[in-house]
Amino acid sequence: SDGSNQEFVFVLDCSGSMHGNRIELAKEAAELFLMSLPPNSKFNIIKFGSDFSFFSEESLPYTEENRRKALELIRATDADMGGTELAPPLQHLFKKDASSHETRAVFILTDGAVWDTNEVFKLIKNGNQRTRVHTLGIGSGASSELIKGAAKAGKG
Repeated sequence: SDGSNQEFVFVLDCSGSMHGNRIELAKEAAELFLMSLPPNSKFNIIKFGSDFSFFSEESLPYTEENRRKALELIRATDADMGGTELAPPLQHLFKKDASSHETRAVFILTDGAVWDTNEVFKLIKNGNQRTRVHTLGIGSGASSELIKGAAKAGKG
């Protein structure tokens, strides 16, 4: 497929528990994903901790310029966003429906030590029908409860 009906959203855990090797592994994974997107797709990046921020308010076309800016953002990322609250950024994301002809793949890169696990499962389960959620556990102490539960709830 040429990617024109696909949207990719990378949700990057920047909480304090990700410090050191974990944030570096998450950044490497995010960079690898970013470099591997299909042409004509759209993408976005969400960094979260106690708060969250989107790379762009709307997902952007996968162009050379947008990819370069996203790589700069990823490389400048650190584990400096406090706690681990995953529900608020997901609520914000799911409010933005993938347009009816698009599929959305959400990749959560986290050590899984989130504070609102059950809320996260509920949000993912009730999220947009065209959205699949994939979780990648970062670090040897990653919470298997969150990683497996979120992937199951999100058909990932």
